[in-house]
Amino acid sequence: MLRRAARYAQSGAEGLPALRRALDLLLREAPPRSCFRLLPCRAGERGARIGGRDIAGEALARALRGCGTAALICATLGQAADRLLARAQVQDMAWALMLDACASALVEEAAARALRGAAEAAGLCRGAATAPGYAGFPLGGQQALLDLIDARRRLGVAGTGAGMLVPAKSLLYVQGLRPPGAGRADAPDPAPPCKTCARRDCPFRREKNNDESEEERC
Repeated sequence: MLRRAARYAQSGAEGLPALRRALDLLLREAPPRSCFRLLPCRAGERGARIGGRDIAGEALARALRGCGTAALICATLGQAADRLLARAQVQDMAWALMLDACASALVEEAAARALRGAAEAAGLCRGAATAPGYAGFPLGGQQALLDLIDARRRLGVAGTGAGMLVPAKSLLYVQGLRPPGAGRADAPDPAPPCKTCARRDCPFRREKNNDESEEERC
């Protein structure tokens, strides 16, 4: 997790002590929380039906193709992380940068754990993970997913009219789940799913995720 945070902060070894302090502070004051829900799904050509709701997005259709179950997951550091970041931005921008990088890495790790936990709970193999706002998955589908997972009641996470999640350090994902023995499945690549993203010029793009194994075989 520190390697990911260091990459986000564009920091070398000299920044590791500050990153460790930032991570310790977040774990103490804003520990991550997550939840998931398993729902039946059916992929179409330009979207998918999840839990009785039709949601548009070609990337969503690709992620759920061949899957009968969709795992919806949400992870957040809550309002406490927002307050810590706001205070740091006023007092010390260098510290705020370290804190923000660690917060991003921490919520991404929480999302990855939730994705793994959803698959284990269902006894199924992980397919691709995607999220509203990534290439081929319009933000218009975000509210339907938040409603389906009941994110506001369970975690205090809501969407804004501009498509942002509140609290800021929150993530929402959809993952396709396949029966064991269904062949090769992409492991969740939640930070971000570069393999399925069309933005080749993204400065954070990587062909292979250094923090998670890229593939697993069921």
